[in-house]
Amino acid sequence: MSLCMETFHHEYNEVWPALFERMENRIVANDERLEATKGEKQLAC
Repeated sequence: MSLCMETFHHEYNEVWPALFERMENRIVANDERLEATKGEKQLAC
């Protein structure tokens, strides 16, 4: 259980913040395109 919690804390505190910041920056950079395509149906890959 301790290893599980250590892994979670590492991911939450060290890995995820950078990934969420990258995602947020991508959303901001593509805001106009995202808004323009809002509501369009996506094709399944």
